Amino acid sequence: RTRRGCWLKTSACRRPVLRSLGGAAVALVALAGNAWGESLDAVAHRPATQVELAPAEDGSLGAWLLLGPYPSSTHEEKTPSGSALDAVPPALQDVDESTLGPGSGNRQWTLASASEGPIDVKAALHARGNDLIAYAAGTVHVERAGRYLLLIGADDGLGVFVDGLRVFARDESRPQRDDDDLVPLDLALGDHRLLLKLHQRDSGWAFKVRLLDARLSAPEGGYLALPGTSGDDARLLAQKLS
Repeated sequence: RTRRGCWLKTSACRRPVLRSLGGAAVALVALAGNAWGESLDAVAHRPATQVELAPAEDGSLGAWLLLGPYPSSTHEEKTPSGSALDAVPPALQDVDESTLGPGSGNRQWTLASASEGPIDVKAALHARGNDLIAYAAGTVHVERAGRYLLLIGADDGLGVFVDGLRVFARDESRPQRDDDDLVPLDLALGDHRLLLKLHQRDSGWAFKVRLLDARLSAPEGGYLALPGTSGDDARLLAQKLS
């Protein structure tokens, strides 16, 4: 451990230097080569290449990429004929949700974060009105194959896609409650695309995610990468969460 909570992951010295900040750990520096023999100060001053977020001690992931908001497929229906989670918003009619994510199509994703508590989707996206859809995305990296748990509290509806497959859906009017939904995942070692579909019916709009391993601990060596972000994003996020 270096000063002020900096951690160096030493898997061949290719993992990020992380700083624990307000319940989250933000990747400040992505290491590109062998750092043996270098001082930690020298390593820590290498430029960051993207945001890579290590889970907090309780598994919380405090930053995500958001897309939206969009009127839902049921937006004009007084009595919805189905769940808004089962269809793409009309504005994204030609989009396949199984491939939706940062870098797919010419869409602007917003970096949103919370140092404590849930991420406020309405504030992050300047959303107005009701019956809206937004997406939260990132790439989960795990160092070991096995069983993992996503614990999510979302207001209101929630769909979860992992590597393009929908593995969970629950669409009902409810407040944001931490760990309201538990989603078990069997993950291979490596990277996995994660997409959350968030349906806001009315009132508030927020979500919080925790990632745990089979021991109900934050996964050792795991992190959430936010593709398309930059070193400047990482530094600004570090300042915001400090």
